[in-house]
Amino acid sequence: MPKSCATRAEFLSVLPEFRTFGPTSTGQVTVNFATAGDTFTITSGNELLPKSITFTGSFTPTLGTEFQSDASPEEIAASLAASINVRGELCKASHVGAVIYLESIETGVDGLHTLSCDPLAAFTLPPDGKLTGGAALIDQALACACSQINLECWGKKAQCAHIYLTAHMLTVAAGGEAGPVESRKIDKIEEKFGTIWNPDLDPSFGTTKWGRLYLQLKSTLLILPVAGRRHLVAPGRIRGWWYC
Repeated sequence: MPKSCATRAEFLSVLPEFRTFGPTSTGQVTVNFATAGDTFTITSGNELLPKSITFTGSFTPTLGTEFQSDASPEEIAASLAASINVRGELCKASHVGAVIYLESIETGVDGLHTLSCDPLAAFTLPPDGKLTGGAALIDQALACACSQINLECWGKKAQCAHIYLTAHMLTVAAGGEAGPVESRKIDKIEEKFGTIWNPDLDPSFGTTKWGRLYLQLKSTLLILPVAGRRHLVAPGRIRGWWYC
């Protein structure tokens, strides 16, 4: 395993259950003008099941996209929004004037869809050209977890540690999981969750299975405290030993 943090694709390949983490994605596109033949495409961000739906202003009433070349932006927006809702494969849409508001019908990373159009003059895309949602939260957690991993210290275990730490952070953010059940109460029976932890390590990691796996992996490292600057031989080393 490479000595590096994991990418989103690598993280999801190991823990595919996090593909649906986070909310649906949302975005918008503004209609400028269009003529028969202009297209509007929404492409799924799901790397495993790539697909797209394309709407063409070429007089195809079954898709709800029929409009004349001199139609107003509001009329075109209404037509395309209706078309998206008729297809119902990737997104649902509404419109206010010439602005089409899109919402993914999928959650997490699968809700990340790319917007495109040809010619580009037909529509104004948001700055990033994408619907944003759950995928952004996963990327944020990956970046945050990576900043807490000392790659030199973890070595070949760095990517695995990064995956466990990211999964722990996402689970905590979602309010999920706790420690083992210590007691339970139904009506007059109480339920209390405990934490599995090592007194020498942060007990907060014991609240999720991913945090416990992270601690277990961390326990295999040689970790020495920094006694003082005079003992520091080189960045990241104490008398020849790497520290975390």
